[in-house]
Amino acid sequence: MSPELESVDLLLAGGGTGGHTVAATVIADLARDLGHQVAWAARPDSYESKVAAENQIRFLPQPAYRLRPRNVPQLAAAVLQARRLVRRLRPRLVVTTGSWVCLPVALAARWAQVPLVVHEQTLAPGSATTWLSRWAAETWLTYADSAAGFPASARLVQTGFPLRPALRQVLSRAQALARFDLADQPTLFVAGGGSGAESLNAYLDRHLPELLPVWQIIHQTGAAAGLTTTAERLRARRADLPEALRQRYYLDQYFEAERVNAALRGSSLVLGRAGAGFVNEVAQLGRQAVLVPYPHSAKGEQEALAQALAATGRVVVWDDADLRHDDPAKLARLLDWTELEPTGAASPVLTTAQSVERLTERLAHFLPPAEPGEPPAGRPRG
Repeated sequence: MSPELESVDLLLAGGGTGGHTVAATVIADLARDLGHQVAWAARPDSYESKVAAENQIRFLPQPAYRLRPRNVPQLAAAVLQARRLVRRLRPRLVVTTGSWVCLPVALAARWAQVPLVVHEQTLAPGSATTWLSRWAAETWLTYADSAAGFPASARLVQTGFPLRPALRQVLSRAQALARFDLADQPTLFVAGGGSGAESLNAYLDRHLPELLPVWQIIHQTGAAAGLTTTAERLRARRADLPEALRQRYYLDQYFEAERVNAALRGSSLVLGRAGAGFVNEVAQLGRQAVLVPYPHSAKGEQEALAQALAATGRVVVWDDADLRHDDPAKLARLLDWTELEPTGAASPVLTTAQSVERLTERLAHFLPPAEPGEPPAGRPRG
């Protein structure tokens, strides 16, 4: 049987942002550890296709469209294509990790009567996850408090959100910084994520000469098409700096997981957005951070996540407008930084050990090993 026709136990769908893609990779790793065949269906030539390739997850291109009236014909065609894919792969379980990217595969799973599970990474549930939870076999939550955002009929289980395996590698600060050719000195990690954060990039562009005498800087700029302050612009800015400052600034548009791990573990302070995956990593690794929620995030989910972490005392939350308009108090705070004091409040984030245990148990529930001589259970109907 050719690889394209080979059946799978678990079919993943979802993408678009770091949180959605990281969740998919973690769930895939756990399923493969249990001996299951896994595939990921999402948009061709997309961010999620790149992440799947990095994590050696079989990737199947599947068009997707937002649920809008003008997209109905394209979405219907995408669902039909996903239906053919589900019939060919015969998965025992479909897990979606969020965003409109997952809709065609989720609807096809429902049509084929394949058990559907949705995983929610944020505190304020996304629209796609909330909608799909009405007929999902289960909805897996990262935060217990997000349960209030789901319909009463949803079957909710808090599973948490494990760190990616690469981020479980323990490094000393000196070891981590050596990966960027930086010394063991106060270091600021500016994290724009895979897409980037224009306000953070532009802030660095304006204030590099002031920040670099105080901080070594590791900067993940992102690579979204709409960025104005791009990695290329910042590299040119770096080239104009005096040599002594130039050597204190490391930047790239994309960090694979190993470099994210080194940047987080080597940093004295993190400055970044409050996306679900990143907040989870900051919390689990105990980093002190300035989180700047994206002001246009759906349902204010980034603000909710940042404020939930702020209660622990390890995080402060700054308004995006303060950086865009150069609030002098914020720059002064960065230039004269003092350590944040933990409050002793419990973190809302489950540990990786807790999350791995819970997710493994739920995967085993839906994907039990077949008895000798029995056909695999849960295959879709023809």
